[in-house]
Amino acid sequence: MIDAAVLGMLLYPALSDIKRRSFNIIPVIVPSVIIALFRILSSGNYTGVSFLEGLIPGILAFVLSYAAGEAIGRGDCLVIMCTGAVCGLEKTLLVVFLAFSAAALTGLVLMSLKNINRKYRLPFVPFIWAAFTVVSIWLRV
Repeated sequence: MIDAAVLGMLLYPALSDIKRRSFNIIPVIVPSVIIALFRILSSGNYTGVSFLEGLIPGILAFVLSYAAGEAIGRGDCLVIMCTGAVCGLEKTLLVVFLAFSAAALTGLVLMSLKNINRKYRLPFVPFIWAAFTVVSIWLRV
């Protein structure tokens, strides 16, 4: 149930990121807060500490973005942070790892086909959405 809500929450920014290279973060933040509060209030194993731990990957993404001259967009960092707030640290780390790996592989393939150069910026939220889908299915099986 939570996974379906997160997938729905990530779908709009993923599609918007592909089409316009930007998205409104409010439709991601508001549901994230609501889902996280629901999880904290209704589940004994998801606590405020789990919520705070889940923010760590997004905070690290902000630090990396700043250090790399905003190679990672602020919206992408906020999406990672919102995903972490809802899903917790371990799942978010796995999602981010898979998303970065898939984006890097896609970039390499596109560069080898001479479709893009090194300066091209791939939209990243679709990779987060796809990685979240894979992780959700994988953890259910």
